[in-house]
Amino acid sequence: MLIKDIKKDNRPMEKMLANGPDSLSNEELLAILIHTGTKKKSSLDISYEIINSVDNLSDLLNLSIKELIQFEGIKHAKACTIEAAIELTRRMIFDKKKRTQLLDHNDCINVLIPLISNLHEEVLIVLFLDSNLNLKSYKKYDGTTFNVGFPANDIIKEAIVLGARGVIISHNHPSGDPNPSDSDIEITEKFLEQLKLFNLILFDHIIIGNGEYFSYNECLSFSFHNNIKNF
Repeated sequence: MLIKDIKKDNRPMEKMLANGPDSLSNEELLAILIHTGTKKKSSLDISYEIINSVDNLSDLLNLSIKELIQFEGIKHAKACTIEAAIELTRRMIFDKKKRTQLLDHNDCINVLIPLISNLHEEVLIVLFLDSNLNLKSYKKYDGTTFNVGFPANDIIKEAIVLGARGVIISHNHPSGDPNPSDSDIEITEKFLEQLKLFNLILFDHIIIGNGEYFSYNECLSFSFHNNIKNF
């Protein structure tokens, strides 16, 4: 059904104007970003297709422009509009004016999931924290693996420049299994010792899998132990 065939009061934009954004479904909100459809499909139809292509709503944060333009009716301009909204969402999470304190696993996971879950390639996320465990900044290393080119020197340099007290490192396992490999453990132990030379703390190392994560500790004291949990 095309948007023009929908009763005016039920069209996404008119509905938002009348009742506010919280009255809209996820599909209706995305349809507003898409704005127009094709001769055969409305923006709402296209929105349903995009949202139904992912397992969880948060997975939308990981859709690239290249992936978005695979959907009928989504060209580069619309893909850029959607990607801009996604990037704003990411930046809101790390708004420097807002203090985000990472006191436990839930705090860490809430920050990491939008950045790292359900990616097809392995990436590394580094969270830089002050002495009160407030998030100062983060850095993402695309395509970094834990057995090739772990950027320890770059992370240490960034931490010193930011005046951070320490870091939380996190990477994903595209296989879905969050258990650490021998290489993960070896590099983490080595990196812990490197940080100590600069009086920096490794608060945690979190590995993200498919709906599960592994944490080396509880964000406050470092110790190796098997700790698989769901998110």
